[in-house]
Amino acid sequence: MYHSINDKRRTLAQETSVEQTARRFGRGLRKVVREPWRLLVLLAWEVALTVLRLWARGRTGPLAVVGRALLVLFLAPLALAVPAVLCWAWGGPLRAGQVQRDLLRVGLVNAAGEPPVLLDVHKDPDNTNITVHRFYSRGIPSAVWLDHGLAIQSALNVTVTKIYEGADNQHIELHTAPPQSKLPVELPWHDRRLPVNHTIILLGESLVGPVELDFAKTPHVLLAGATGSGKSELLKLILWQASSHGMGVYIADFKGGLDFGRWWQDTCHVCYDMDTLLVMLDDLSADLHSRMELLWAADCANIEEYNQCEDRPSGPLRHIVFACDEAAELFDKSGMSKADKEKVEQATRKLTTIAREGRALGIHLILATQRPDADNIPGQIRSNLDTRICGRADKNLSVVAMGNGAADELLPKDVPGRFIINDRTGGTDGTVFQAYHMKKRR
Repeated sequence: MYHSINDKRRTLAQETSVEQTARRFGRGLRKVVREPWRLLVLLAWEVALTVLRLWARGRTGPLAVVGRALLVLFLAPLALAVPAVLCWAWGGPLRAGQVQRDLLRVGLVNAAGEPPVLLDVHKDPDNTNITVHRFYSRGIPSAVWLDHGLAIQSALNVTVTKIYEGADNQHIELHTAPPQSKLPVELPWHDRRLPVNHTIILLGESLVGPVELDFAKTPHVLLAGATGSGKSELLKLILWQASSHGMGVYIADFKGGLDFGRWWQDTCHVCYDMDTLLVMLDDLSADLHSRMELLWAADCANIEEYNQCEDRPSGPLRHIVFACDEAAELFDKSGMSKADKEKVEQATRKLTTIAREGRALGIHLILATQRPDADNIPGQIRSNLDTRICGRADKNLSVVAMGNGAADELLPKDVPGRFIINDRTGGTDGTVFQAYHMKKRR
């Protein structure tokens, strides 16, 4: 059985090698068709061979006969071999084989033991400091790539900034920076950084530039991370900007108001107990239904379209953000009386409705918790938190929060405020960033 499996793997490896060689040759031919200079190189080679033949034909004497025979013997194969080799070389990076061997050494392989194939390397047109490696993944899903983030950095001697699926499920794009590229350990927040666009929230900076949320596109956010990872600081940064943009900010703080004190009480709607929370959620639910009626009357699909409509029945609507700093405390029913459990169930139903219907109406949820599993956040709510941000985490927490091990692999364990974000709406899927740090007075 052992030899049979190895024989099958060797056969499969040979078939794959032939297939990839043919694909690379085909990519080179397509480049010849698309890029005239490559065609000119091939024509120049054929012209040089023709000139050499004509020169040899004009020579006389015994040695000339031998020379012409040698030319016929060698030039005919060269006329085909050199263009074939050039097409193969143009079909992919010259170091593709070395990259495959490096990835093989760190165990990034499929079930047949095959590493991914490097198809192309180019500079990111939006940031020349970033290099994009495009791979044919050979059945290795993006989650496995993310799980091997640190190993890939070590194998290729790069800093991985982003890993995500390419044109289809069989391709992966790996964005990298030079190995010496490092994010700062701390980034102080200055009010002058506040974006002009009233729906944009700045989170921090990555190796490719600022990282932001756009509430015009991002409906709800899940913020996770171990104790001391900087969750509360990032949440306050988001909510302070939302308040500065004129958004309605509602905060549920079940940690006794330690993080959201006097300034937040004077500026936002803050509750510290379940009874006040239910009143707050009743107000938000009423606002949600009122907005539905306004959008229906104006024949608009979402809040952005409504605010731009000239025939709207009322003034522009502002975005509303509801945030809970420790969501596990909100949904935890252990040790409660029957009456208190009913209150938790009421709050859960109202939040579920907001999570399901609030995205088009400009009402957003941000839930922060250490471990966002089904025991801490109900599944109907969690499934609608499609933007995920995670701080320092172990493998299990990373999988629960992000769906993969990226937070464990790509985030240092000793740097608070370092996060990874999955937000496809903002083009920041799998991006590592250092969050801005606000002053303690807020």
